[in-house]
Amino acid sequence: MKKTKRIISFISALAVMSGMLCGCTPDSAKETSAEPAAAHQVLDVSAIRAQDDFYGYINAEHLLGTLPAYGEMTWGTFEEVDAQTVQEVLGLISEIVTSEEEYEPGSAEYLIKNVYDQAMAFDDNKAVYSEIRSLCDKINSVGSIGELMELWKKLYRSYGANTPFVPTVRQNYFKSGEFALLIDQSKGMCGNSYEDILGSDEACISMKNYMRDMLMAISYDKDTADSKAKQAVYLALEIARSTDFSAGKAANPFAAFEFVSEEDMNGIFSNLDTSVVKLFFGLDENTYGGWYVKDRGQLEKMNEMMTEENLESWKTILISELVTANMEFLSTEADSLSEYGSGEEKEYSVCVNTIASNLFFVNDLSALYAEKYYTAEADAAVREMCEQLRQSYRELISGADWLTEDGRKALLKKLDNMRFILPDAAVSETDPTRAELIKESYPQTLHAIRERSYDDNIGNIGAKFDMTRPIMATYEVNANYNPNNTVTITAAIMHAPFFDPKADIGTNLGGLGAIIGHEMGHGFDTMCMDYNENGEYAPDWLSDTDRNAFVERAEKMQGYFSDYTVLDIYHVDGKKTSGENYADLGSMECIVNILKDDKVELKKYFENYAVTYAETRVDSYAIDALESDEHSPGKVRINAVLSNCEMFYEIYNIKEGDGMYCAPEERVSRW
Repeated sequence: MKKTKRIISFISALAVMSGMLCGCTPDSAKETSAEPAAAHQVLDVSAIRAQDDFYGYINAEHLLGTLPAYGEMTWGTFEEVDAQTVQEVLGLISEIVTSEEEYEPGSAEYLIKNVYDQAMAFDDNKAVYSEIRSLCDKINSVGSIGELMELWKKLYRSYGANTPFVPTVRQNYFKSGEFALLIDQSKGMCGNSYEDILGSDEACISMKNYMRDMLMAISYDKDTADSKAKQAVYLALEIARSTDFSAGKAANPFAAFEFVSEEDMNGIFSNLDTSVVKLFFGLDENTYGGWYVKDRGQLEKMNEMMTEENLESWKTILISELVTANMEFLSTEADSLSEYGSGEEKEYSVCVNTIASNLFFVNDLSALYAEKYYTAEADAAVREMCEQLRQSYRELISGADWLTEDGRKALLKKLDNMRFILPDAAVSETDPTRAELIKESYPQTLHAIRERSYDDNIGNIGAKFDMTRPIMATYEVNANYNPNNTVTITAAIMHAPFFDPKADIGTNLGGLGAIIGHEMGHGFDTMCMDYNENGEYAPDWLSDTDRNAFVERAEKMQGYFSDYTVLDIYHVDGKKTSGENYADLGSMECIVNILKDDKVELKKYFENYAVTYAETRVDSYAIDALESDEHSPGKVRINAVLSNCEMFYEIYNIKEGDGMYCAPEERVSRW
């Protein structure tokens, strides 16, 4: 029987008619909030009224029966659909690997079947352990930082040993249709975040113990391993102190990047024997003339720490990363690693971790998943829905008289240029050369796949970025707006209750429609407002007058959402969640505009919208999420948004004094 952790008032307060969330103002917060129910109290969910807590009225009974499993932080509609999707992916892989069909060499099925067969048959972990120990001996024999970094690059490329910073080739968010060289902010090392170790002695000890165990796995005695790990933690703390955590949490993550010329980059890494582009990509020249960097100060500190004095600590970190990356083979071979095994059945681990979660297989598996689960009926219905949403947004923007005429024209142009990338865009083509990736053994095949992925990434340098390619796996339960002015919608998110081609329009608009409308809304929020109709970074595409009009409305909305609380104490951060709240609010206005005064379909929309964001959270996670998550809690996403909808008041007879009531002058609007 699985244990469950105590759940925050997302569950317990569901039994209290007024719910845990405040109304629109601080004063009303005191009137409508409630204490969590005692653990032994029998909760009467039938007492919850739609007029007081619509989210609880719709979801309470279901949520009370679906607590997160022990060790899980949250559970809800998205997690339920994700669990279903995982089973579908497992079934898809199972069909491939059990088939008697002779697959064409280099095809998706050929690779998946051969990797699976090799993984399931492999039983020589001792050989891998011996190989890793030999590589660790090589690490320990290195005599300089430059030599170590050169070796680190090779071990990253072939063995997956994470580097302190990872240069990569990614979509250029500032030049449409191009790639760029980019170095994102490093979040941490050896499985521990910089922010955690900077704020907690316990986290430092955990990091030290982790690296100690990795060193003991290759035959260091405990005292020596402990001493080396402690010094490595000191190095990590130095980097943590120079990390700009606000850049990593910026509401607009693209604005945090700065362009650094190749010459300046070489200056930042003055302690390397060669340039970064030469070290990691083997190139003599940077085609783009520089790099996009998120945290220059962090890179400068890393360079400062790349001295002979710290060489041993860097060796400790590399050994720890190398052992970590190969844990699936090593956890059975060293006592100090026994607790780090996944604990999962081998078949499940191979299917989910080795295949479905491996970026190399994403395009292949995405195409196969879409082929099996994305029907022509669904395609037609979703495309029609997307155009309904576009037309509704067109009407809302056209009627936004608080914008200038030129501003409305610019927004409409961006709306008309917005493209929807659906699951049928996922394509897997047979490449005979990929058959060569299947080597004599499973570990060798993994090395070859890693190397191919690394080299393919480098191959993007100088190429054009395909603006129509999916940016997510079709089996990921998600949708996404990209600054290049595209909305990606996966096949997995087309499951009920989000979507059913046979369902009523109101029901589907409450699920997938609300999600797509939300993503479309991001095209006009503070994060993506700097990108024009072609997805190009051009902050002047919209006048200052119109920008200021958006800011004025956003500031009122930020105050509105900040008045909502969790546990009557912890306030939602209206500024941090501004972009997501605006997207939710805009989506609601868009859909209500589609359904007009059709109360039957509106009621279905409201109810399925509440189901879409149903969730339960472990108490500590729910509180932490207020700081770390740019989304408001699920209950806020429903009650706070619907409290601004006039048709909602009419259908559910909301009156002054009800928990869902918000005075007209306090209500906020997106458009």
